[in-house]
Amino acid sequence: MGMSYLIDTHIFLWWLFDDPKLRTDSREIIANPDNYIIVAVFPLG
Repeated sequence: MGMSYLIDTHIFLWWLFDDPKLRTDSREIIANPDNYIIVAVFPLG
C-alpha cells in the first residue's frame, strides 16, 4: 500500500487539467493508484 496525501483544490485542478505549474513528481504521486489522495475542499461563501 502507498502513502496518504492531502492536497488542496488548486493542486487537484492543476493535475486534472494537466497544468504545467504542477511538478512531475507531484503528478506521479497523484496518479499512482497505490496512493490514497484526499482533496481538501473549502466552500466559498
